Amino acid sequence: TWVAAAVSTGYALSLVALVVEVRRVGGRGTLGRPTASALREALALRTGLTAPILGGLLGGQVFVLLERALASTIGVGAVSTLSYARGVVFTPVIVSQSIALGVYPGMLRAYEADDLDQVRASFVRGLRLTLFLSLSGASIFALFGTETVDVLLERGAFDPAAAQRAGTVL
Repeated sequence: TWVAAAVSTGYALSLVALVVEVRRVGGRGTLGRPTASALREALALRTGLTAPILGGLLGGQVFVLLERALASTIGVGAVSTLSYARGVVFTPVIVSQSIALGVYPGMLRAYEADDLDQVRASFVRGLRLTLFLSLSGASIFALFGTETVDVLLERGAFDPAAAQRAGTVL
């Protein structure tokens, strides 16, 4: 609960900072009430947005819901095992998001200064670092999945059998 609250608070603060920055750069009326013509123009875009929105839904919580519904038919503990393995496997994603959050402001400054070479260089550096860390993490998980789960999760009620199952899923 605390992690979810912290993440939600971080996103809310990021949104507030973004709105403040957009209004500072674009003026007070930038995020004001849209005009009727702007609404018509935005609604005209909806046909091109169907696929990305549907892809986001399928790649997000709908996918997790279907995955857990299917896992629940396997047997007792399958959903928990899948959840534990998914938590460990998302570690490289969190690292990648951290890299992106560190690179993005510099890329924006370079873009505003019309320094596209710097934008490209920053993007390539961030992409290379992300790919390296992701492939390294995936290799470690593939080679030492069970051991990784043992070290990270095996304590308390999470016994060796549960760790073995989660390591196998990982």
